[in-house]
Amino acid sequence: MNLRFTMILVLITITLLAWTFIHYQYQESVQHRLKQLSDIPVYVYSDNPETLESLIKDLRNGIPEIDSLITESGQEAARQVLRDYPLGIVPSTLEDYVFPSSLTISFKPILASLVARTKALEIVKRYQIPAQEIENQEAAWTLLKTDLDYLRDRWSNSTIFTALIVFLLFLFARLYLILADPKAKKGITATILDALQQKEHKKTHSLMLLAVPFLVNVVAYQIAIAAKLAQPLVDWVFFLVQFGVVVTATIVVAMLDSMTDTAEDNTHSFTLDIPQKS
Repeated sequence: MNLRFTMILVLITITLLAWTFIHYQYQESVQHRLKQLSDIPVYVYSDNPETLESLIKDLRNGIPEIDSLITESGQEAARQVLRDYPLGIVPSTLEDYVFPSSLTISFKPILASLVARTKALEIVKRYQIPAQEIENQEAAWTLLKTDLDYLRDRWSNSTIFTALIVFLLFLFARLYLILADPKAKKGITATILDALQQKEHKKTHSLMLLAVPFLVNVVAYQIAIAAKLAQPLVDWVFFLVQFGVVVTATIVVAMLDSMTDTAEDNTHSFTLDIPQKS
């Protein structure tokens, strides 16, 4: 394994590692925004505690993306406000008033919570709770959803562009190694044994360029997770995309190399003179 091949092997490995790092940063940005969604609950108010209890059962059974369902009586909420803020109101006077109980619906920090929130509001509406008794924080949810959609669009475009760059890098690097062969550059015709050895040499290089960068990429990521330097945000689908790009480039190089070998074979003809009987 010469220095030229080693440098190209390192270059492709670093490129895959950089691609994984960029994707990891994207997943971090998405996760940050999803955590913000989980911090924006939906509030439901009702004077009927039984209605809230029934609503809680339907929400818990029908929407697994819900993280928590917390109920609080109106009296408890009012007393908490008096404890937090010095309003000059005597707590005993609260007994003369009726405050509605509240239900706080919080969602898990996952993309499916965007759809789950809509389903939860549909279930709430079936209980004929007035709209003014529902605080769904629509503006905040819409803003974050728009931000997530924008991130996903940018990620799709950047992924296609990066995949194309990796494909071309692998393609031209492999072709460079093939064309940089000293015998190929000088047009020297190899013996049958040399030709077979050269083909095995090419197969070894192709296999190493296919396997080594990908394995180093995956192993490095797993080590970072084990060392708690990174979170498990990159799924196996992304690594399969990377592997698919490298495999496609390998197949294209093999096809081009095969066409070159065929063309060279057709340009060389050998004649064998057989003595004729007189």
